[in-house]
Formats: sequence, C-alpha cells, structure tokens
Amino acid sequence: LHASAGKKQTRSSRKTEEVVETGNPSIADMTCDKLWWDDKVGGNGTVNVLVNALLEMEDKCNDLSPWRRHDTTRDEWRNQLSAASVAWTQDCSMQLGPSSEHEDEMTSASLRMSHATIVASIKGSLKDLELRVFEISGQKKAVEEADTAEEDGGAQSDDEDDADQKKRGQNWKIKINALNRVPTPKYTLIRDIIVAAITVARKAHLNQVAAELKAALQLHRPHAAGEAKVAAIAVLEKYGGYDASGDEEEDVDFDELAAVDAPAESPDNEADGAAITSMLCSEAIMMSGSIGGDDDADPYDWSDAIKECKSLSRLAALSQCFLSKAYDVVARIELERGELDSLLGVNAKRQSRSKKASNIKKSRDSSVAIWCDSKLTDRLVKAKVTNYPWWPARVCEPLDPLIAEGVKDCGHVVISSVGNPGMFLVPEKDVVDFIEETEDDLSLDAEVATSLRESTAIAKKLWRRQNVGVQSPWSRKSRPRFVEEKK
Repeated sequence: LHASAGKKQTRSSRKTEEVVETGNPSIADMTCDKLWWDDKVGGNGTVNVLVNALLEMEDKCNDLSPWRRHDTTRDEWRNQLSAASVAWTQDCSMQLGPSSEHEDEMTSASLRMSHATIVASIKGSLKDLELRVFEISGQKKAVEEADTAEEDGGAQSDDEDDADQKKRGQNWKIKINALNRVPTPKYTLIRDIIVAAITVARKAHLNQVAAELKAALQLHRPHAAGEAKVAAIAVLEKYGGYDASGDEEEDVDFDELAAVDAPAESPDNEADGAAITSMLCSEAIMMSGSIGGDDDADPYDWSDAIKECKSLSRLAALSQCFLSKAYDVVARIELERGELDSLLGVNAKRQSRSKKASNIKKSRDSSVAIWCDSKLTDRLVKAKVTNYPWWPARVCEPLDPLIAEGVKDCGHVVISSVGNPGMFLVPEKDVVDFIEETEDDLSLDAEVATSLRESTAIAKKLWRRQNVGVQSPWSRKSRPRFVEEKK
C-alpha cells in the first residue's frame, strides 16, 4: 500500500528534488575559507556550519510537529547547541599571545568547554534530531509494529502452512551452511553470501539473526574473510545448524546462494537478483543507518556510530549523512501535508480553511499519500484505498484542530497502514473493523500480495496483544489465497 504513494506522485517527486536542491549546502560544497573561523574572510568555522544546519533542520521539524518534550524546552535545546558553536569559535582565535580583551578568557580557561565536551554536546543534539525526523516520518511507528510482531513469535500468520514457515526460517541457514565449502581466499563470494543471508533473514522477520550475521559481516576485510566466515558459521550453529540433504551437498550453485532468493524457493518465481554489496568499510556503512537505515545499515549501526564518534571530522560526516536523508524526508512530508491542506481548503498560513472544501470529490484517488501531525491510536481497522484490496491499518487522530475539524466535516478518516509509514485519507464508508469479513480473494500483483500478507500478519499479532485471552476470530478459518499475477 505504501508503495502507491511513490508511484502516484511523479510530479511531486520532482518538486521534492527541487526543494532539496535549495536546502543547506553540504560540507563538501563549502569553500575552505568558510570552514575556518575568521571574520575577515567571512569564515564561520566548521562547528558553526554544522550547528546552523542542524538548527535549520530543527526549524523544519518544529513547523511540521511542534516541540512536545517535557524533560527540556526547545529554547534550552537550541541554546545548548549554539553554545557549542560559540565555545569552538573562541578556541579558534588565531593569535600569538593573549591580547587585553582575551586576558579574562585565558584566566578562566578551565570554565570553557573542552573539545570532547563540544563534540559530545553536538552528538547528543544530532541523536535527538535524528529521532525526531524518524518519528515524524512514520518510520519509527512501522519499525515498532514489526518489532512487536517479532516479540510475539514472528510476523507469520497463524494460518500459514507449517511448510512455508519452515522454508522461510531455513533460507538463511542454507546460505550460511554453504560457507563450509567456500575457500577462505574467495573473500568476495563469502561477503556476498553473508549479505544475502542477512537480507533473507530480514524478510523472514528474524531480526536477531540478521543482527548477529551483520556483526559477523563487520569482521570481513578485503583479502581477509576468514574471521567473518567463522563468525557467520558460529551464528548458524547457535541456531541449531543445518542438516543438508545429499543432493544439496553435491550440487551447490554459489552464484544462486549469493543472490537474495534462496534455492528452496519455487522455480516459478524469478530471482530478485544478486545483492549489490558495498565496497565501503564498515565505519562508513554505519553512517547510513539514520532515519530507519537501509539495506546495509540499520538504526543500531547508527547508534553505534554516534557512540564511537570522538572527532570533529567524523561528526561532520555523520551530520552530513543524516542531513542528506533528512532533507529528502522532510521535503516529501511537506508535499504530503500540502496535499491534505489542499483537500481540506487550509490556507497558506494554516490559520483557517474554506468551508467549501468540506465536500471532497468521490472520484478522488485515496491512494495518494498525505501527512498530518497526529496521534496514532490503537484502533485496528481495514481500509480500502483506490485500486488496492482491504488493507490493515490504524486510525490516526490529527492534533491540529483545524485539520481535525476538516477531516470530520468531510466524512473521512486518516489512517496509517500497518507495518508501513504511509498515511492516507479515506472515506468513513471505506473503513471497517479489523476482524470484519471482507472480500480477500483477489488477483494481486506479486509485490502487493507479499506486502499485504506481511501487513496482515503484523496486524493479527497487534490484535492478539490488545485482546489477551480472546480467541482469534480467524483461527479456524481457511487461509485466504492471494493469486499473484504473472508478469
């Protein structure tokens, strides 16, 4: 369901790129005179450049979702970040000896912030801001839903065939077991197999396995893959090992094992293709773990990278990696908020709205993503958006009174699809209780069918957690069969 937003907004995507291009310049684009503090040449200093970029991003976040922390105020947070910049500027004064105006500073040098304190202060602010963008984007909510399902025994539905469950849990083992037959000098193949095993473990929602395999992968070095190989095999043994059949032992296709799809999959399904591995060192890969991460790094890697950062150069790299992603995310959210404002007739200053906008056209495409500052409720539903089947979702309550009034007046509901960050505005008539019967036997695109299964499985886990001791209404029903369209 969430993929539809990207497909439906080609023009919006171009606008997003334009917004990002006009944002703060990267550290790499700064001329040298700007990176060293000197008012004669207009230099602001590296720390000042970083701090200003983070403060600008915080302004954008606050415009989308006002400050709600209770442990500190917004002014205190911003002042602490600005103080680090001022302290660094004082230490960057270029002079041979103390001048009269600096004598007091030199006598109270112990009261100034040390280099380590300055870096630590900015690190804390960077971590806070990353979490804020993570929450605003909805990705934190999606990760927490998937983690909840994992805690309750994985994201497979209770009506899934035992054979399917076993197959999904064995795919990563097949790959790692094959490492026993790969010579250590073949360091590239070893890395590709471990990366593919991590990917299929994630697809099977085996997050702990994926995390341990990733730790093994970090031991991999060019022309030295022995430690990574041994560590990966140790993970396999920890989880019971793998008993391969005689045919599997005799006929091993290493190229297939290095691909994302496991050899045990149905031959009718086309392979996703070999995983594209990064040639960056582990320290550089970890920097891409902000705002939910990517295929190479996750939020845990980002947290580790923040903890290990002790130098200004590393801090600048971390900040720029975060900001480059954050500008894209915020620009997309601003466009999605603008879409909702337009539907509800909210004016440019977001202070009033046109009552004429209360009647939204029935022909409107409800699969176009929207965004509003909202509170996620525990109400599980199924929602029907344009060109998609009934989809598990949770109802959102807009926190802006203007938006809440507009949504109510037009007879619509704001929902967020389960397991995904996407938010949508759908008519009330297209929202039913999660356990209500709906027509599910539909021919679906293969990718949509897979996403729907995963979302439904997570939603069922959430429903059970909310209804402890209540028998699930679908436990004895036959599993709906989604027919995947052949392309």
